[in-house]
Amino acid sequence: MYVIVIPNSFDQVTHFRCGGVSLVVAFHCSVVDGTSAMHFTNAWSNIARGLDIANPPFMDRTLLRAQDPPQPVFKHVKYHQDQTMNSLRQGIPLDEPKTVCALFKLTRNQLNMLRATSKENGNTTIRYSTFEIVAGHVWKCVCKSRSLREDVGTKAHIVTNGRARLQPPLPPGYFGNVNFTTSAMATAGEIQSQPIWYAASKIHDALVIMNSDYLKSALDYLEQHLDQKPIVSYKHANIRIVSWGRLGIHDADFGWGPPLFMGPLRIFFEGVCFVLPSPINDGSLSVVIRLEVEQMKLFSNLLYAINMLESSL
Repeated sequence: MYVIVIPNSFDQVTHFRCGGVSLVVAFHCSVVDGTSAMHFTNAWSNIARGLDIANPPFMDRTLLRAQDPPQPVFKHVKYHQDQTMNSLRQGIPLDEPKTVCALFKLTRNQLNMLRATSKENGNTTIRYSTFEIVAGHVWKCVCKSRSLREDVGTKAHIVTNGRARLQPPLPPGYFGNVNFTTSAMATAGEIQSQPIWYAASKIHDALVIMNSDYLKSALDYLEQHLDQKPIVSYKHANIRIVSWGRLGIHDADFGWGPPLFMGPLRIFFEGVCFVLPSPINDGSLSVVIRLEVEQMKLFSNLLYAINMLESSL
């Protein structure tokens, strides 16, 4: 029998000939989420500069315990087995194609153009967040770049920080993983044919339901299904979108100043996307995503078709 030992964390410093330094900080996602990972990294940088830890870690994980017995009151379809198959795509071979990871910057002006689309067709009742608009735009572009049939179901899985949503709220220094997943669902035809605000509205509605009662029900549901962990695929029809906009990813200063860049070292799975804030606070955002090579070419063109929106608004 082989035993694989996976460390809870991994850190590596690399010095370059130019004088630059990179720091890799990796945690097992079962141990911490992005909020706690940056809590650790920023506290580490404060210690390196001789400062105290302003927000000590709170290590009591029992605050996220399910009820005994568990009593989920919602269906939590996002944790159900994913039935998406390769055959749902048009004209793409069934063998495993090569994938590539790429980063795309959206400027302040481009983001303003996207926000303006939320008022299309008389939609003035809901003000969508910048993340909802960007995530909706990415979802739409991915569906088109994958050449999905109109009747194919597609999901946008959105990672949600439960800290501020749970009541009572968790202590500020809670050290652990409080990420929950919500899923926006539609057909590929709906996402591709409707304006961007339609996809954004699906994501908005999926996020609105993530209140304290819903999250506590999710804890109970997961407790009931510990031995039935579903295999979720983000290939073929689905995507997973993670926002790092509020993690303070550029706050770590080890004495050399803030980082010039901070982002995921590698995205292992196709269909996974990260939305990153600007390191210079210029109002821009960056989208990092892994897709099939040919899909990425189409995705890039579709993503930057934003400039064509201005004439149609």
